[in-house]
Amino acid sequence: MRTLIYTLIILTGWNNGVTTQENRPAFISELTEIMNNMKTYTLEVGEAMPADKYAYQPMDSVMSFLEQLAHLDWILHFHTYFLLENHPLTADTYQEQLSRYSEKTAGLSKEALLKLTAKQFDTTIGAISRLTAQRLDEAYTFSFLPGAPTRSIRVICQTIRDHVTHHRAQMVVYLRLNGIKPPAYRLF
Repeated sequence: MRTLIYTLIILTGWNNGVTTQENRPAFISELTEIMNNMKTYTLEVGEAMPADKYAYQPMDSVMSFLEQLAHLDWILHFHTYFLLENHPLTADTYQEQLSRYSEKTAGLSKEALLKLTAKQFDTTIGAISRLTAQRLDEAYTFSFLPGAPTRSIRVICQTIRDHVTHHRAQMVVYLRLNGIKPPAYRLF
């Protein structure tokens, strides 16, 4: 009987909800690789700006270099904590988490902020690597946004990538405005 049960488990691919390398969707493997490269590139960009220039902002109406990097951390934290790890999200919990994160990053040194960024990338990459094909197709309704749009977790993963790229690109511009050659772009 035990042999029959083990045979059925093997034949059906049942794994008690654990995502393994063999059953991980290609999208997850590819995105995990891309996110690891994004982490490396983002840290290189952050490292390229001298510590005394982290307060640099090209004009008063835009974020400083430090604020761009801290916001990038918040993006990773928000999407990971609420959307990928599925913690309940309300306007109040969002504001509470944002306030905590803002307090946590305010006035951090270059080294401390880069360490936080590396850790947050690792947390996000870990959460992405644990996603299953079923979870990728789950819908999430952004009830706190106008029109309450609904998107799949797969689209949310792509949004994480896009939003990080958006803020890192601004950091690259800040480097150039300070006469600093940015690190070479990492395609994948």
